[in-house]
Amino acid sequence: MNNIFHKNTVVFVTPYFPPHGGGLEQYARAVAIRLQRDHARKIVVITSGTQYGRDEKTELDGLTVYRLGFSLKISNTPLGFLWPWKLRRIMREEAPDLVNVHTPVPGIGDIAARCARSVPLVVTYHAGSMQKGKTLVDWAIKLYERGPMRWMLNRADHIICASDFVRKDFLREYLHKSTTVTPGVEAEQEFVPQPELRSLHPSIVFVAANLDKHKGLDVLLDALVAVRTLVPSVKLSVVGGGSARLKYEALVRKKGLNDCVVFTGHLSGKTLVREFQKAWIFALPTDNDNSPMVVTEAMSAGLPVVSTMVGGIPSMVETGKTGFLIAPHDLVALAEKISILLSDSGMAARFGAAGRDKAISSFSWKERVATYHAVLERVLQQKAKPLFVHVAGYYPPHMGGMEQRVQELVTLLAGRGEKVRVYTSSIGARATKEIQQGVTVFYLRTIEFAHTPITLGIVYRLLTLPRGSVLHLHVAQAFFPEMVWLAAKLRGFPYVAHIRLLLEVPSGFFGILLPIYSKIVLGPVLRGAQKIIVLTPGYKDILYKRFGIPQEKIVVIPNATTFTRVSKPRQDIHTPLRILAVGRISVQKNYPLMFEVAAHLKKEFGLDFTLTIVGTGDSRAEMEAQVRALEIESAVEFRGEVRGEPLQKIYEESDLFVHTAFVESFGTVLIEAMAKGLPIVAANVIGVRDVIQHERNGLLCFLSIEDISRAVMRLVNDSKLYADLSANNIRDVEKYNWDVIVDQTLAVYNALTP
Repeated sequence: MNNIFHKNTVVFVTPYFPPHGGGLEQYARAVAIRLQRDHARKIVVITSGTQYGRDEKTELDGLTVYRLGFSLKISNTPLGFLWPWKLRRIMREEAPDLVNVHTPVPGIGDIAARCARSVPLVVTYHAGSMQKGKTLVDWAIKLYERGPMRWMLNRADHIICASDFVRKDFLREYLHKSTTVTPGVEAEQEFVPQPELRSLHPSIVFVAANLDKHKGLDVLLDALVAVRTLVPSVKLSVVGGGSARLKYEALVRKKGLNDCVVFTGHLSGKTLVREFQKAWIFALPTDNDNSPMVVTEAMSAGLPVVSTMVGGIPSMVETGKTGFLIAPHDLVALAEKISILLSDSGMAARFGAAGRDKAISSFSWKERVATYHAVLERVLQQKAKPLFVHVAGYYPPHMGGMEQRVQELVTLLAGRGEKVRVYTSSIGARATKEIQQGVTVFYLRTIEFAHTPITLGIVYRLLTLPRGSVLHLHVAQAFFPEMVWLAAKLRGFPYVAHIRLLLEVPSGFFGILLPIYSKIVLGPVLRGAQKIIVLTPGYKDILYKRFGIPQEKIVVIPNATTFTRVSKPRQDIHTPLRILAVGRISVQKNYPLMFEVAAHLKKEFGLDFTLTIVGTGDSRAEMEAQVRALEIESAVEFRGEVRGEPLQKIYEESDLFVHTAFVESFGTVLIEAMAKGLPIVAANVIGVRDVIQHERNGLLCFLSIEDISRAVMRLVNDSKLYADLSANNIRDVEKYNWDVIVDQTLAVYNALTP
């Protein structure tokens, strides 16, 4: 087999392993055998052994099995005080390429996940919450599920769920990295109907690895009392072990059921198959389950099933076709359905045959293990890839053009299967770690000083990244660039500097320091980068002249837009004219000039218009005061921050886009306007003139009231020019395509990685 998995060693870690254990362990055994036999994997199993017993290294079904003695057992959870050291030793000796923990059972899996360190980790989760409805016990379980178990699930590279119920309900926060692989059955080799073995008496079989209360044996015994009145010769075979067996045997005696209930203890292999083959029906009135293997085994053996509507069971049993499903604890319904099937042999035979057909067609281990193998292969391939770490001073929910573009880029990279992580400030968010559409985002504790996020924890985070990581620095604020430069120097990481905004426009009291910062600090940061990404060609000359950056080191990759492109160009304008401006209300966007233009249009040309401003910023109060002073407040509307579909609608309802910024790295708002076919009037500055071609898709102007006003009036009075600019914008926006931009970004990364 010519793939990355050839000769890989995979360590399975399970709380128990056959011949001990139940559905979880049988599932792990079935998958392990087939991965080794059919997919050329070396499978090593680490599991618990016997209490106070010695460690053993044995072989079972061709698998290498380590059985570790343990000193303590809490409920059904074995614990060994020396397990951390033993697991580390085994990991060193076996050198696994991947560790697969089967859970939920606290203890050995959690320890293995930590001992695995940087080895890829897959967690196979077999049930929902372990809470049992007992206050004290549930309190301890809740602590585990919110602590160690959550750590393990977060650490996992992928999670395999034994049912869609678990995946989409209990583990719904991990949907982005989970796959459902339900239990299978040996329908053609082992669990095969044998009519000659069928009991002469009407018989029910109940199977559970441990006779835990949630499996519903007490409910079944109560129902059996009622069933006997209709089917006097009924028999019940109880298969399973555990400490609760003595309690249930006493309950049988108390109810006078000694003559019709047999406890077989724990069975496996051929003896378990024979117990299914002897029975007439299978009953499992559980109130908390996932996708019990015993249900598929019963169906494969040709038995009609009576069970409950919990977990993944409704996806396995078709009520009225392969059996009956009832509500948990519904004693009357349970007795009724069992009695019907025991009394109506024709119905029972039809249900059993339909269940057998479904087991063969839908519960094959071969297809399930092929899916399982594909997941493991994908994890190994993913783990072999470098980690791309994006570092940005701000990130959504803090909103701005730069933040949105970074989020769109990393999300698309993750969608391509790349390993992507984001480190950013906690400005606009709480300090936490989040998984967002496959991207791990760390919001680090931050203080903001002079519009600059100071995030001291970023250095530690960068220094502890895995070897082979590639850093992608988004340059828009001070502090973060020098931290990336420092970490790259100390760890030898390659990094890309992505110029989102050149720090050259002073704003605020400390703005006078920017030129000094740019020369002394930013210069070395840019020169130390292996590649520099700029948004427009005009910045290549600036970087060369100002910082001495060789042009072959600079790559031009524009921004893109997620806006839906309109199909038809605009022909007419509204009365009053609807002018739109979008962007943060800050010094760089030069809104004072825009308002002067608006006042000039009103007073000198008598233009009837509305000006809509979309965006927020510290300068809003000052801008509103200027609007009042110019006496144009009736024509100007500040809409604040608008996103998504409402923002697209504002573009679509406007007639003209005006942009007066005197510095711009790119201006994504320009291509948003282009997508909506809006003609554009913009200042002829770097970053803008590479997007807007004069008299093709917009009009470029000097930064003057008169020149911008004349451009607006020219479009108002020239309907052909207005329509031509609109049509060209719709055509030209096609080149600002995210697929192309992601390809170009990956090409930059590939140039830095072996």
